[in-house]
Amino acid sequence: MTDPMPCPEAAAKRLAKVETISDYYRRRADEERQCADRAIDQDLRRIHLQRAASMNQLAEDSRLKA
Repeated sequence: MTDPMPCPEAAAKRLAKVETISDYYRRRADEERQCADRAIDQDLRRIHLQRAASMNQLAEDSRLKA
């Protein structure tokens, strides 16, 4: 029959994994902030690429007219 009381090492590991409510909300806020930062970075990258493509198109049009 197994001992109903877990070994102290296993109990310590379980307790180490327990988050407080404030830790949970802090972690969630950090994850949401990181997600928002990634979305902003993607938008800025897209805008930069669109601007570069427009500038290249303008340069090409100028060469064709000259």
